[in-house]
Amino acid sequence: GKFAFGGKLVTFEKCPQEAGSQKLVHISQVVSEPEIVERATELDSVLGSTQSQDPNATERLAEYCRQKGDAATEQHERYTWYFLRANFLPTFRSEVLNLLGFKQDEISSKFKGTSSLGDAPQSDALLSRGESTETEAELSTDTSTDLSDAHTLIERKLANVDLGPSATNVVIPNGDDSTSTICRALVCGNLEEAVEMCLEAK
Repeated sequence: GKFAFGGKLVTFEKCPQEAGSQKLVHISQVVSEPEIVERATELDSVLGSTQSQDPNATERLAEYCRQKGDAATEQHERYTWYFLRANFLPTFRSEVLNLLGFKQDEISSKFKGTSSLGDAPQSDALLSRGESTETEAELSTDTSTDLSDAHTLIERKLANVDLGPSATNVVIPNGDDSTSTICRALVCGNLEEAVEMCLEAK
């Protein structure tokens, strides 16, 4: 059996009733760290509110993670708490992109800045899309409803593509050049802006 009181754990064994047998009683000192107890109590209260189906439970969890992140002294620990906080926010995707250094507002402003430098002539824009225009023209001449010809055309186009070995480490450029801006737009999901910037960059 065992019981605890006053920070001590007492355990004892039931020995057979024999002559000369001894009963063993073990007394162990349980040392508690007040800081650990305080953190455990705080976390238990936050998790308890989520189990009670409180509508504001996710907000409490997000605030708890934010406070832990603000109090962290190491950058890795701080960002870990901030990423955990993002999981409890309705704007999860934008928060994660923001933590990774991809801000959608900056992408839009840079896109407006590049587009305001001057629109490309219509002939240049058409030339930059020569291959896609050729594909569209070939597809448009096919009036049949059978899609086999379209698949054949796509296979013929893909046959000319050199597929090298996949890169093990993919590094997304994060500079001020047009390539970096296009990559950031793709990561943020701004596909239309990325296409427009590709056409302008030729």
